Amino acid sequence: MLISRIVTALFLVAIVLGGVFSASPKVWQVGVYVAAFLALLEAVKLARVNQLVLQWFLAIVALLGLYWVAPFVTEMVYLVLTVVTLMAVFGIVIRYQITQAKQGVEGKTLILLLSFGLIALFTLALIELQQMLSAGLLLLSMAMVWAMDTGAYFFGRALGRRKLANFVSPGKSWEGVWGGALSALVLSLVGLHFLLADATLIERLILSLGLTLIALLSVFGDLFESVLKRQANLKDSGRILPGHGGILDRIDSLLVAMPLSLLLWMGFYYA
Repeated sequence: MLISRIVTALFLVAIVLGGVFSASPKVWQVGVYVAAFLALLEAVKLARVNQLVLQWFLAIVALLGLYWVAPFVTEMVYLVLTVVTLMAVFGIVIRYQITQAKQGVEGKTLILLLSFGLIALFTLALIELQQMLSAGLLLLSMAMVWAMDTGAYFFGRALGRRKLANFVSPGKSWEGVWGGALSALVLSLVGLHFLLADATLIERLILSLGLTLIALLSVFGDLFESVLKRQANLKDSGRILPGHGGILDRIDSLLVAMPLSLLLWMGFYYA
């Protein structure tokens, strides 16, 4: 199991680094859409749609719909969709915890709408960010989530006492979350110092705080997927990544972080 996890992790790192630093916009777009399709397939399964043909049909229709609609999505439309979708996701996670797992996401349709919405926003964000940012800043925007996850894991193991959301994800602690946020903050300060040297100190500090807040909020992506997996009685969203589960298990936090990162960078460059 450990060997498969390491090999898969190295493969994923190579794919991400190769895509960020070498892929043309067209190749990047194709890669993002492939990942989105795999995520859509897993989302359909989490919605407890059991017929294989229907799973593929819904995923294909959703992907084609996204590809067709993408050119017509304006900045304001994207902002509204992001706010509405994330508020719904945050609310569901909080309600699930408060009601002690008695009230989750009712109905397959709502699960599909929210899951497809998150994946669509994530897909559009990655495509737009690749054109907007340097390779280094794009990687930093994604690495904030990984720093958050890694820091939360180690701080949680060392200091974790108070449960963050025991009915959603019992392994997470408040100490881990704040440790993860500290890790993300340090990464952003160092990264922006080198990657955005032409910006003023105040601009870099504001961006750093914004990226760190996004890293904090990205935890809701992980928690939302945990709610869906608990409702579907599944340990992982899929089995495509040996030792790591499914695509959604790897990008759940990014589903929240990337749309917010796009809004942050649009505000920085275009405001």
